[in-house]
Amino acid sequence: GLGPLLQNILGGRDPFSEEEVVFLQPALEFLERQVHAVEPHGVERLHFHHVHLQPRSILELPAVIGVPYDYTLHDYHPICPQYHLVTEEGRYCGEPDAAGCTACLARRPGQWGLDIATWRGAFAKVLRGASRVIAPSQDVATRMRRYVPDLAIDVWPHPESPGTPLPRVAPRSCSGWPRTSR
Repeated sequence: GLGPLLQNILGGRDPFSEEEVVFLQPALEFLERQVHAVEPHGVERLHFHHVHLQPRSILELPAVIGVPYDYTLHDYHPICPQYHLVTEEGRYCGEPDAAGCTACLARRPGQWGLDIATWRGAFAKVLRGASRVIAPSQDVATRMRRYVPDLAIDVWPHPESPGTPLPRVAPRSCSGWPRTSR
């Protein structure tokens, strides 16, 4: 089975930090399920759109099944566990130094409980290993290159619907009835 292969990949040293770690069995079981799900279909390439709510081991899936992969950036997730570079109040955070990010993560931890350097290092490795990294805008590409300077990024804007008019909404009073002009 895949157990020994996955143990070799997941056991011993964290591939991102080179620290000695113990991976929890659920991560191993998750990865085995993912591998068994894609193997029968002859998957030749993976494409990451996001890793939200996935265990950290998902980042190892391409290496485990031995296929190339692409990574589409839909936001700033690889550089900020808060996804959108915003404060608790929903305002742009200004991309503070590591101490500022550490303070933010102390109040709002990321999904894997990693410090900011480990988080960015993990994603820098994943992005560098991708055959293609795709960003929806030049802004996302530019900001990403601040943290992974040598990264080649293709900018493919999201398609926009041509001229779809927004519905008109009639203003309402507090009673719920449409306002009347007098």
